[in-house]
Amino acid sequence: MCVRKWFYNESFFEAIDTKAKAYFLGLLMADGNIINTKRSSKQIQITCINSDSYILDMLRNEIGYIKPLTFRERIRNETQTHSCEINLYSVKMYNDLINLGITPKKGALESFVNMTLIPDNLKINFWMGYFDGDGSINKDDGYIVLCFNGETYNIFTEYISPYLDNEIRVLSIKNRDNSILNKVILKKNDSLNFLKKCYENNDYFLTRKKRHI
Repeated sequence: MCVRKWFYNESFFEAIDTKAKAYFLGLLMADGNIINTKRSSKQIQITCINSDSYILDMLRNEIGYIKPLTFRERIRNETQTHSCEINLYSVKMYNDLINLGITPKKGALESFVNMTLIPDNLKINFWMGYFDGDGSINKDDGYIVLCFNGETYNIFTEYISPYLDNEIRVLSIKNRDNSILNKVILKKNDSLNFLKKCYENNDYFLTRKKRHI
């Protein structure tokens, strides 16, 4: 019989009712995955670069998970990369995330979080997490880019449009598997307004991105 060693709040994603839950759901949607291991338990994983490990430590603190992060070193195309990850094994948390709209191997699918399950006042926290995971800032021109699979970008544009002064630009890229990656690009003033709204309402964010605004 296998005795469980690590305990934590497996009900963290049962209901999205705090800023922390909304932020980390967004981060997971962008930079994480849920994995059906075909065993008695299921896996939840979020990966980031080493210098961002503090954000995963904040998640560990939120759920009361004392197991240290996993740090990995990989060589890909003769380039050495360093990453860290948090791995949680929980049928309960896996099923809660399924109920929220996250699917296994989401990168290949046009799936997205059911935004109706996030209260309106916490949606900005979700988008902060998503931006930290799958967004970037152009240092020179000040515009931001967020990436989405297929038509899921419409969920973001529907949310953000009322706050914008300019039209949104969408750049579509065809992947090798014929799926479509859509890059949503906001102009400088709109980017600043969106990010200010994000940072004003969040206790969780990547400091390296905030430095550029």
